[in-house]
Amino acid sequence: MRVIAFLLTLMMVSITAAAQGPTPEQEAALREIDAFATAQRKSDPHYLAIEDELLKRVDEMIKSQPPAQWAPTLKRWYFSLSERAHAEERVKIRDVEQIAASGISAPSPAAPDRYIDRMEALEKDLLAGKLSPRLHALHALEAARAIFPADAHLIALRESKVALATDYELGNITRTQYDERWARARAAWQQNADAREHAVLQEMRAEQAETERRAGPSLGDRIRQQRGIRCTSTTTFGTTTTTCR
Repeated sequence: MRVIAFLLTLMMVSITAAAQGPTPEQEAALREIDAFATAQRKSDPHYLAIEDELLKRVDEMIKSQPPAQWAPTLKRWYFSLSERAHAEERVKIRDVEQIAASGISAPSPAAPDRYIDRMEALEKDLLAGKLSPRLHALHALEAARAIFPADAHLIALRESKVALATDYELGNITRTQYDERWARARAAWQQNADAREHAVLQEMRAEQAETERRAGPSLGDRIRQQRGIRCTSTTTFGTTTTTCR
C-alpha cells in the first residue's frame, strides 16, 4: 500500500544508509511521514496523484533540510497540492450548478486555471520567503473572493487560514498546531463539498480503487528499498520492534 514516505528514499543521496541503514532521526521522520500519509490516503481521493507531484520536490528538501523538517515540509506541500486538486474537481460540476441563493452565475471555464495559477504563485513566494504565512493566507483569500465570489465554503475556509496564520505569527500557536488545525479545517470543508460533488467523487474513487490495485509498497518501504535497506520485525510480549540495516 502506497503512503507518502516513498518520496524520501529516492533522494537520500547524502546519507550512508545504503551501507548502515538510516539514522534514528531519519527513521523517525519516515515513520511520521508514513503515519500522516496513511491518514490522508483514507480521506483524499487525490492522494496518489499528489504523491507523484511531491516526489518531484523531494531532492532539494533532502539536501537542504534535516530529517526533523522532512515531515512538516511534506505536509505543507501536500496541503497546497490537495487544495489545487480539489479546486479542479469542483469546477467540473460548476458549469451545471446553479448558485441560486446569490444570483451569481457559475464561474467561467477559465476560473479554475486562474485560481490554480494564483495558488502556485503564492506557494512559490511563501517557500522563497517572500511572503509570511499570514500574507500568504491573505492573498489566497483575496484570490478566492475575486475568482469564486459565490463559493461561501471556499471563502470561509480561506478566512479560517488567515485567522490561524495570525495566531501562528503572534506566537499563540506552534507550527505543528497551525498545520494540524489547518488540516482539520480542510477536512471539514471537504465533507461539506462532498454533498454537492457526489457524482464526481464516485467516479474518482472508482479510478482510485483501480490504481490502488496496481499500487506498490508503502512510501516508507519504497524509501528503504531504494536505498537497499533491509528491515525485519519481531514481536515480544505484544511489542513489535523493527530493525533496519
